[in-house]
Amino acid sequence: MGGIQQAEEYIKATINKIGAKVGPVLEPVWGMAREAARYRDLTIPTVTLYVQEDIGVGDFLKKELDPIDSLSGQITGVYVPPSVKVGATVNVILYMHGDKVRIWNKTGTIRDYWSLPELPLRQGLSKSGQPFILVAPTLGQTAGAEFGNLGTNIDDHLDHVLAQLHKLGPPQFAPPKPPDIDQLIIAGHSGAFGPITSILSSIKKYKSKIKEIWGFDIMYRGTAGFFETVSVPVYAYFNDTEKHSRELATKRKPNIFVMEGVEFFRVRGREESRMVKHDNLMQKFWLDRCRRIGTNGTDPDDKKRMVHR
Repeated sequence: MGGIQQAEEYIKATINKIGAKVGPVLEPVWGMAREAARYRDLTIPTVTLYVQEDIGVGDFLKKELDPIDSLSGQITGVYVPPSVKVGATVNVILYMHGDKVRIWNKTGTIRDYWSLPELPLRQGLSKSGQPFILVAPTLGQTAGAEFGNLGTNIDDHLDHVLAQLHKLGPPQFAPPKPPDIDQLIIAGHSGAFGPITSILSSIKKYKSKIKEIWGFDIMYRGTAGFFETVSVPVYAYFNDTEKHSRELATKRKPNIFVMEGVEFFRVRGREESRMVKHDNLMQKFWLDRCRRIGTNGTDPDDKKRMVHR
């Protein structure tokens, strides 16, 4: 995170050095310092915003965040890549992270998540050249259950993000009003099955704007039933969720593409494949999905992974 991250680490170290008694006194100051710094991050072109958004996960975050981070834990990351141009509308990828385990180590906000080298969400979208804004809320440690009212109030949440983009974002989003959504992609990894199924059952205002759905190993419990109700392209990659994913493929829905989470490589001139681990599945195929928006399952590389229907 460059200078911002270094400054934060210095402040934290100073508080810890001063001692436990002084630390709580400085927590409000630390919270304000973080809040002032989090609005813009210029380390990845063009701009990343962090907006306060109460989605009802505050109690979960209080239990898992460092006390000096908990004052501003409910944040949503908004990334605007160079490909997004001036206009009255924007395209949005709404991304839900999975449970905070292993790579992420059970703590942190979306700011920590997509700043990890292993999770290049912003870099992948930027590299694809697709004119989409990335919106990613902070969920609780167990994302499948700890997503507050994100699903039931999804239309309001998206309106709030657009309003904050208008207020805090690049100049092209300032006049004369917040942009509208033209195309909406809903995406998520692992525990994101919880918020995604809730969103699909509750979305109203922006339902007609949904263009695609990307599920990276999220086929848990009754997720398949929600996917069967939509008419847009659904890309469902699997590793851990193989059983439910293959069951969905048997439904033979023409818009649902169930994908084996495999990578291909050549050995002595022959093509072989191996399954990508659950934790790495999203980042392995994120760039592919960004580049292939609108291809509707016709890409040859996608076809190689599709489960026969």
